[in-house]
Amino acid sequence: KEDRLHLLAALAMCENIDWNVGRLLKKLDNLKVADDTIVVFFHDNGPNGTRWNGDMEGRKGSTEEGGTRSPLFIKWPKVIESGTQVAEVSSVLDLLPTLTELAGIKNNLDKPLDGRSLEPLLVGKNKGWKPRTLISNWKHKVGARNQRFRLDYKGRLYDMTNDPGQRIVVNQKFPAVFEDMQKAVHQFRTDIM
Repeated sequence: KEDRLHLLAALAMCENIDWNVGRLLKKLDNLKVADDTIVVFFHDNGPNGTRWNGDMEGRKGSTEEGGTRSPLFIKWPKVIESGTQVAEVSSVLDLLPTLTELAGIKNNLDKPLDGRSLEPLLVGKNKGWKPRTLISNWKHKVGARNQRFRLDYKGRLYDMTNDPGQRIVVNQKFPAVFEDMQKAVHQFRTDIM
């Protein structure tokens, strides 16, 4: 189903980004500030068309895994050990609390931030990390994702560990998880929407 020209344009964009990120990293090295500079590379959604996306359901503009999962790379040689991998689910909402904590900036806001600092996960202090449910929302469609499961906007529960393509509905197999995730979606709709 891929549109060849759209695919080639996307690949050319990736090559351009790769080249320019390389230029940036080289400049930081030349200025001798690379070890003390936090570099973040990420994007906010899945592909914006029919392209390979790891066999995940959805794409840009959906609340499914293929529309919300994206790469996030953080480089800070002075603090984050090379090769560190974070398995816990996270969100773009986590960037502000993460970066302010890493930079030693105090949060003096009147209201709490929606995200959570990933600093403990990045520096190997992840003991005590509390599981959570992330909400994705697009055009009144709301989905929920925790470490193992995803509840799609139609109310279907999927085991993302064993079924990342979202093909087998497991509402009946995990009724307590299904109920908890429905409550999270309802709370989001009530409190936020």
